[in-house]
Amino acid sequence: MTRQVTIKKGGQPERVAVADAIVTGLVQNALAGNARASRVLQKYQEFAYRHSNIGTGTLTFVDDEYTRAVATSISRNDDE
Repeated sequence: MTRQVTIKKGGQPERVAVADAIVTGLVQNALAGNARASRVLQKYQEFAYRHSNIGTGTLTFVDDEYTRAVATSISRNDDE
């Protein structure tokens, strides 16, 4: 999962870990309205939260175009 692969971000090739490429693909598909990708991403987020050190540090939410798009997508999926 840490092996590097090349993906396109914004039309430009970028080297990222396989795990990052998977999550990026899930986010893109979820934002495009793919309900299955949204469910898989939700399960991954729950898994990551349970296995992280959240609570031992400070969590900062960034309000930008990306986070607003994700929030909108999640909100739409909750309405289904």
